[in-house]
Amino acid sequence: MPKALIQIAYRQIIDIASNGAFEQNVWKDSYSEFQIQIQTYNQDNRYKTWEELKADNGKAAFNIPYKVGFSIGLYVKGLNGKMPHLQDSLGRNHIPFANHEFEIVASDITNEQAHVVALTYTSDTLTLFDSIGDHMLLAEGDKTLAGETIDMFSLKMQPHLSIIKYRPL
Repeated sequence: MPKALIQIAYRQIIDIASNGAFEQNVWKDSYSEFQIQIQTYNQDNRYKTWEELKADNGKAAFNIPYKVGFSIGLYVKGLNGKMPHLQDSLGRNHIPFANHEFEIVASDITNEQAHVVALTYTSDTLTLFDSIGDHMLLAEGDKTLAGETIDMFSLKMQPHLSIIKYRPL
């Protein structure tokens, strides 16, 4: 018997030390686009870091991540709707995401090594059947109908993974 309908979010931090083609492409292209987009708000070269600009200019704080996010869109599309690095208990990478959000965590126009971004992937509805220790027993979608065979998977709670919506049944 299902306990709840939930949504989860998984946050992936990407910096210069991140491994993998996806991560390196996201890091490199987001930094290049950041360098272009910051020029609009930094014509007098007053700001060296993203933190300085963001604290002083609310419009830039919204617009720059929004525009930089377009530069990595094809890489995210290439994930085919599956959260990277988040595996079920069998080691399969098949946890789906419905949406993603791009964030510039830190950056510096004079030091590319300081560039850090994050992608937060949000699932669609999952049915939570039970929790066993630090594992959740889940199924994709709303599986509250009785009498049907249900494909399930087990997912371990871990850093950067959170239940963001919970509806008890």
